[in-house]
Amino acid sequence: MTESTSVTEPVLLILLSLAEQPRHGYGIMKDVAEMSDGRVRLSTGTLYGALRRMLEDGWITRHGSDDTSRGRQDYRLTTRGRKVVEQEVYRVKQLARIAGMRLAATEQ
Repeated sequence: MTESTSVTEPVLLILLSLAEQPRHGYGIMKDVAEMSDGRVRLSTGTLYGALRRMLEDGWITRHGSDDTSRGRQDYRLTTRGRKVVEQEVYRVKQLARIAGMRLAATEQ
C-alpha cells in the first residue's frame, strides 16, 4: 500500500482508532465496531493481517514494549500513518461532496 492508494474501510477505521491513542488488538476491534455502529466487525485474522501490513508500510509502530512475542502488543500511528489518514479523509470528503451535488442535481 502506498500513500496515494485509497484504503479499505476496515483499514481506515483501524488507523482512525490509533489516531486517537495507542491501543492493543482487542481495543482496536472494540473501537472499530463502536465507530461503525457494529457494521464492521474485524476477525482476529483480518485485524492482525492488516496490522502486519501497516507495520511493514511504516503507518503504525509498536508502542511501549519491544517484546514481539504473542503477548499483548500496543500499536500507535506514525507520522506517515497520520498522513495516510489525512489523505483518505480528504478523499472521502471529496467523494461525499460530489455525491451530494450529483444527487441534488437529479432531484430538480
